[in-house]
Amino acid sequence: MLMNSVPASRSLWDTYERIAEGTPRPRTPMTRAEWERQAAELRKRLWRSLGVVPHAPQDPVATLNGTSEFASYTIERLTIETRPNFLVTANLYVPKGLQAPAPAILCPPGHNIDSGKAAPAYQSLYIGLARKGFVVLAPDAIGHGERQGLGHNGMGSPTLIGSSLIGMEVWDNLKCLDVLCARSEVDAKRIGCIGNSGGGTQTIWTAALDERIAVAIPSDATTSFAYNHAKERDICFCNLAPQIIPHAEIEHVLGLIAPRPLLLLGGDLDRVFPWDLQREVYRRTRRFYALYEQAERVQQFISRDPHSLTQAKREAAYAFFLKHLQGVNEPEAAKEPVDLEPLPTDHPALLCFSDPHVPPGLKRTLNAFVREEARILLKGLTSEGTLTRQRLRDVLKLPSLRERPQVQRTPIDERLESVTLWVDPDGPLSLTCIARSPDSGAKPTVTTDLVQESPRETSPRVRILIDRDGKDSAWCRDSVKHALAEGVRAVCVDVRGWGELTPRELADDGRLDEWVAMQKGIGYDRPLFGIRTLDLLATIDWVKETFAPAGGVELFAHGFSTLVALAAAVLSDDVTRLELSKLPASFIPPSDRSAHDALRYEYAFALVPGLISHVGDVPQLLQTLAPRPCRIVSLMEGTEPLSEPDVFGPFLSHIPNRQ
Repeated sequence: MLMNSVPASRSLWDTYERIAEGTPRPRTPMTRAEWERQAAELRKRLWRSLGVVPHAPQDPVATLNGTSEFASYTIERLTIETRPNFLVTANLYVPKGLQAPAPAILCPPGHNIDSGKAAPAYQSLYIGLARKGFVVLAPDAIGHGERQGLGHNGMGSPTLIGSSLIGMEVWDNLKCLDVLCARSEVDAKRIGCIGNSGGGTQTIWTAALDERIAVAIPSDATTSFAYNHAKERDICFCNLAPQIIPHAEIEHVLGLIAPRPLLLLGGDLDRVFPWDLQREVYRRTRRFYALYEQAERVQQFISRDPHSLTQAKREAAYAFFLKHLQGVNEPEAAKEPVDLEPLPTDHPALLCFSDPHVPPGLKRTLNAFVREEARILLKGLTSEGTLTRQRLRDVLKLPSLRERPQVQRTPIDERLESVTLWVDPDGPLSLTCIARSPDSGAKPTVTTDLVQESPRETSPRVRILIDRDGKDSAWCRDSVKHALAEGVRAVCVDVRGWGELTPRELADDGRLDEWVAMQKGIGYDRPLFGIRTLDLLATIDWVKETFAPAGGVELFAHGFSTLVALAAAVLSDDVTRLELSKLPASFIPPSDRSAHDALRYEYAFALVPGLISHVGDVPQLLQTLAPRPCRIVSLMEGTEPLSEPDVFGPFLSHIPNRQ
């Protein structure tokens, strides 16, 4: 029975709510042996899903850019090359008067785009630790402080090459650990890690994957993955858990740190991570420590504070590090010095570079770096058609067998027919269609939803039209006229989230709804790109079955919908002709920050983990279509091809008045 009560604009939300409801919480092991088997598999999954290790890993190259002396410590200004031409700017705080190798603390900072490692609260932590005898390494995170040029917010392009923003940050941290362990002032067996907010998230992942961290203190970061991906707002990519939710919750990742000492810091006034959720994470994490009979080694400290690294939280961290890394358990020793005073954020002692001496590697955007990596990966990628098709199906998470959709056909008048398809195997989700019956003398008008027009009932050709702006767009109207003039039946389709099916529950323009859906898709491993491709494939199946066109199914697309059409054409031999107008030249957003920001929401659905590293970019998919005809009417302005533009030459053909 069809569910007509389901509003079309809710279909995308309903899709991911059903996926979330159908994803059980991963099992908590009952024995240590069971957990250690599970943990071994989980670590492998984390390395792979986060994409931590680059395709060409290298040892870090640390360069000293200057040293500043203070009363009880020095600050070294370091740059650490963690990948070719990929620089981490960092401050190393070294206590004066060390008589033996000292314990060290890695301090990945949280979100503070402008100041990065120089933010006053972070400086207070570094100075406090240094004055208590710890060597401290404080790097700038990607897109923060002196690395602002890379960009951070909205930077999802690393997912396309099999990595992630958080995976790249973890790799930076691992290379920072290499630098710490190589220092003569550092006892490599006594290394701790602490970060706040996004830095707390980095602390969790880094400590879970690298046992060189003997003590971990994530602050303002303990929330469930399901809660993060349930948030109805734009959360940072560095807080996403790509492809992890079906396999692990945060307590499983924290369990990988067991039985090493772990302190979870938080505030009961935190509006980002609610207090009761922080308590639940702590309770569940203790179960993993109990498997080692070390439940007391995981502790929680909740202060009467908001989401910030306050003095109360810093002093709790001092006490925990002193106890476990120095053997000091005296309350007075944990107090922050009353004369501690951070430097101005632009103080020369903190800056590795100043204009005009900033190296090119710090001016390059993250999208530009991803493009360079993608070019290298594509050189070793086999693009044989059958293999590409299977890889595309795998990364889009498409079912091996498509269920026949439920169909409801409702006549509107003698020329119009509304057709609704329920496509997705997760539940009844709507795809709406309006059909036009034969009337060769009538001038077609497209008023809503999915349109089907025909000048003759026995037309041997059927053309599906898809536009991100919907079936009532100017392009769709114009394309219907061209189809009728050629004697072709036309079907205009809206897939979930576009046109009539655009959700507008978070914002009137639907852009934020689109962004949140993309983030849910990454976390639950059900990419939005895959859901839209499934919708279009179902439409192709229905058109073929209903009209049995002798010439097969033609597929014409406009704007960002061309990417979905291209994927569907690669996967379906029933598509006998493909025409693409304003095709983005790459799945990777533009290198230029302003161009990226202008297209950020439109590109969102295409951020599929491993799409380029496993399948290829737009030209590779085009090449698999041969010998079927494919014509590119135009490339989208502002988008950049990975290779030379002439790679599109064989497909480009100018058609007057068809943009």
